Amino acid sequence: MLKVNRLMIVIFLLLVISVTLGVVGQINLKQGMILVNQKIEHTTKITENQKVKDYAVEKIKKGLYLIFTAFLNYKVIIGIFCYAVSMVFWLLILSKAPLSLAYPMLGTSYILVVLSSQFILHEAVSPIRWLGTLIISLGVILVARS
Repeated sequence: MLKVNRLMIVIFLLLVISVTLGVVGQINLKQGMILVNQKIEHTTKITENQKVKDYAVEKIKKGLYLIFTAFLNYKVIIGIFCYAVSMVFWLLILSKAPLSLAYPMLGTSYILVVLSSQFILHEAVSPIRWLGTLIISLGVILVARS
């Protein structure tokens, strides 16, 4: 029977919290940027008659507007907050676990992001991407068992 000590349980719980917050952060960032892009596309239009120089200036303005608008979007703010809190938990993990164990366990975030992308964001996930996710899953299992 596998003997699990208290430290390993704490590390596992910290990893679950860190990874979950990271995934929630990613999904919120994506949803926020979808909203930001919709707003920008609706408010800034570049006509075909504009000169190349005007086009470049408009693209720069659009980029700056995108950044400014993104940081005011509530979903982006939630995503950044989740990432910040996730980083705090990650620092706690690094203080207790070997990096060679902890870092590969972050692979679970790739798996959860792909699942969330399909089921929450309704993105099409190709079979080859599912295969890659399966391979990552096997790697995480191997690292966890070592």
